[in-house]
Amino acid sequence: MGETQALVSIMPWTFIAQIGNLFIQAYLIRRFLFNPVAAVIEKRKNLAERELGEARREKERAEEMKAEYEARLAGAQNRISSMLENARREAEAKSRETLQEAREEAGRIREQAQKEIAGERHEAAAQLRQEIGSLAINIASRVVEKELREEDHRRLIREFIENVGEAS
Repeated sequence: MGETQALVSIMPWTFIAQIGNLFIQAYLIRRFLFNPVAAVIEKRKNLAERELGEARREKERAEEMKAEYEARLAGAQNRISSMLENARREAEAKSRETLQEAREEAGRIREQAQKEIAGERHEAAAQLRQEIGSLAINIASRVVEKELREEDHRRLIREFIENVGEAS
């Protein structure tokens, strides 16, 4: 049993040295490994938070720009709609005005044509009366020159009717 006890026995100086060694190792690991790693992790965390903050601000700015763009687009569409409506109204007004002018011009032309037709009828009637009068005088002078028989009388009437038909 003495040998087993020697293997399990604790040597006080070795134990103190090993505990001292453990504290020194823990101190060195903490100082040269954990603290620098914690500092790097902290720096990365701060950097990530800054980048997230910048990303949020950029997103907000982008959303504001999008809203402004949509507002401008809606305004432009409203202006375009207004301009198209004004152009349509102006075109309709111009069309109505042109149509009215064309109707008035057609009325003036019709009135002028009716006046010209009436004048030409009047002239034609005057010429016809003059020719009828001239034919009547011509027939009367022939009748006076000759003694008419019934056959000559009919022939003169036929000639008169033919001359009147040609004159009209």
